[in-house]
Amino acid sequence: MISVLIKPTNRSPAQNKRACQIIESFLKKQKIDNVEVSLRFVNSQGMRELNRQYRGIDKPTTVLTFSQQETKEGRAFPKPPRKLISLGDLVICLAEIQKQSQSLEPLLIHGLKNLIKVNERQSGLLSQISTPKNLRT
Repeated sequence: MISVLIKPTNRSPAQNKRACQIIESFLKKQKIDNVEVSLRFVNSQGMRELNRQYRGIDKPTTVLTFSQQETKEGRAFPKPPRKLISLGDLVICLAEIQKQSQSLEPLLIHGLKNLIKVNERQSGLLSQISTPKNLRT
């Protein structure tokens, strides 16, 4: 099972469904299952604040990823008692995507690859799911 949590949900159902389809399709192609991904859409100011706080870059960007498996010191957070593994959060700024004439799909895939790489670095974390060894980023 692949679970995609979307916030805010004020986007159209068709837009949310398309984002879910992109995420689910990519993870299935990578043979990754039993995972949860959070997807959050923010405005340019919100993205700028996150980028400044977590990367020290005082400008908005198109996509940020936050693993739920890695702390600043590189140690994993305690796992909650549930069956799905939380890959992490994807934060997307649609205004920046449009400003840079990009599209949503490649940025979602880029963010997912980042989350997978972080999770693979954590020893045994993804042993419950199969991931390809030659995942290209």
